[in-house]
Order: sequence, then structure tokens, then C-alpha cells
Amino acid sequence: MLKKAGNSIHQICRCLSLSSSTFYYRMKPRASKLTNISLEIAMKASHHDMDGIYGKCRMLVELIKKGFKLGLDKIRRVMKKLGLVAKTPKRHAYPRGGKSSILAPNHLNWQFNPTRFNRYWSGDITYIRIRQGWLYLAIVMDLCSGRIVGGFF
Repeated sequence: MLKKAGNSIHQICRCLSLSSSTFYYRMKPRASKLTNISLEIAMKASHHDMDGIYGKCRMLVELIKKGFKLGLDKIRRVMKKLGLVAKTPKRHAYPRGGKSSILAPNHLNWQFNPTRFNRYWSGDITYIRIRQGWLYLAIVMDLCSGRIVGGFF
């Protein structure tokens, strides 16, 4: 049991109407300003390096990899303080009202149930984010059978 000036911490805290847990909480060492400044610098650098797409969860993983010991709440507070906001992808605007594209006219005229095999094919491209970057997947499908004719990575 700790003693200060001949009295126990518990007795001193009771006289001051202070719980002993508050005393021990205030005795804990605080993060230095240097640690906070280096955290802010690392957060700004990560935000800039990742083109502003990292939110609090991915920022936490990134900073833990760099050796910082902190939690999600601290990340959220510091990001708010620094004004770091993750970019959200914008919604794609498709043509409205059934208008066909000028570059690729609509030859099917919205008839997607042909009766002959290999007469009409449709394709699509999608982007899949992986650890190394982006993976591009292109698929070609026969509209009559619904079979995949080809695909490319």
C-alpha cells in the first residue's frame, strides 16, 4: 500500500472526497506531445499516400503496422481534429429513359431473350480490389443459353 506523508493513499483520498481509482488514474503516464505529433504526421502521410480513401478502420490497421499502439476511438478523434475525411465513391450515372448511347447503339432494342445460340453476346467489366491493387474481370455471355463464352483477367 502506498503512503504519502505518513498516511495511506486511501485515507488521503477519503479526506478529499476523491475515489482512490481517480488518484491512480491521474498518476498514469500520459502520451507525450511528441507521440501525438508523430501520430498526426503519420496519419496525414497515410491519408495523402492512399489518396484520401482510408477511413478510421483501415487507418487503424495502417498505423498499427507502423508501430503505434492506439484504438479506434483515438483514430476517430484525431482524424476529426485534423479534418481527414475518407473519400466515398460517387454513384455512376446511367442514361435515363431508355436512351441508347451515341457511341454504342442498342441493336437488341431491349430484347434480351433471343432464340438462337451464339447470335447475341453480352459483356461486362468489373473491377475487384485486391491487396496488390486492382483486378479487372471481363466476362462475355451468350444471351440465349446464359453460358459464359469467355472471361479475361
